[in-house]
Amino acid sequence: SGIVPYYVGATLGPGGLRKYLQKAGFEVTETDTVMHCPRFFSVSLARFLTRHADRKLQQRFLKFLTVFERLARWPTRYWTGNFVAARAVRN
Repeated sequence: SGIVPYYVGATLGPGGLRKYLQKAGFEVTETDTVMHCPRFFSVSLARFLTRHADRKLQQRFLKFLTVFERLARWPTRYWTGNFVAARAVRN
């Protein structure tokens, strides 16, 4: 989609990530999600602010985005999170 200017790898949900890591010889002990802000909105506005706003406004915007991290505590976190993270140990 071009939202990020670099390759981000495979897109996997929590189950897919768990299976992928297990095939690679890891035991997954936990999965969770990170970055719950609306990605397209956040990236677009951040780009605009980087070009046109002062540092203070940019800082306030970043602080505002942390409000979305409350969604990490909700049962819907796997729908709102932008990335799935895993804690795993090699077998």
